[in-house]
Amino acid sequence: TPWPDSINAVRRAAEHGQITLLTNNNALAGEHLATLAPELADLFGDHLLTTSFYGARKPDPAVFASVLERYSVPASEAFFADDLPENVAGAASIGITAHLFSTGAEMHAAIDAFALSRG
Repeated sequence: TPWPDSINAVRRAAEHGQITLLTNNNALAGEHLATLAPELADLFGDHLLTTSFYGARKPDPAVFASVLERYSVPASEAFFADDLPENVAGAASIGITAHLFSTGAEMHAAIDAFALSRG
């Protein structure tokens, strides 16, 4: 179940650029994410994907590299937020700005700081 503060933080991130959701679920769940979580489908559209699409799971750095490749974004221009330290470490290990969060307010602040650092 999405956290309301996190949904608002994602809306905030969308103001700054492309957003995508990466969740550790299987292909079957991926096919039905829009039905299972319509509020996420409204936010992410076609960018709501499970790790099964990429053939690796968080925290494997390979899954993050695959996401960057799909969107043609260098790691230095990407932001990742998660509530699990190991997933944050996986993203950070390939140069992505990664943030461990426990509240939507924290994520808002991290998103704004990242956006400001990009000018």
